[in-house]
Amino acid sequence: MDTRKKVADTTTNLHQDRGKDTNKIPQFKRLAQCFSEMPKTMYQAERETGIRIANICRFIDKMKKNGIIRKVSSGKCPISHRQAGFYTSNREYFKDDRQLSLFDILWKGVRR
Repeated sequence: MDTRKKVADTTTNLHQDRGKDTNKIPQFKRLAQCFSEMPKTMYQAERETGIRIANICRFIDKMKKNGIIRKVSSGKCPISHRQAGFYTSNREYFKDDRQLSLFDILWKGVRR
């Protein structure tokens, strides 16, 4: 009467791919393409791509650190009607830094 039932191999590996979301890379690329068309707010990007706003915030933070995206301006969001930032990944919309650095002036002015 000492018979043990063997558990099936398929049930032991149920949670093997837990935490492995293969949909993240296409979301990142879709978001970069969405912001390359024209400057948009996060809510506009959410409506266009269907990506949740929490993921958009995380992806924008990663893109800022890599220099892919910039905040071009601030204004009223057409969806939420609140103050929001307009982001773009299109280099044509990037504003160049016009403020001169003290080191730029010194190095250009004094050459020995």
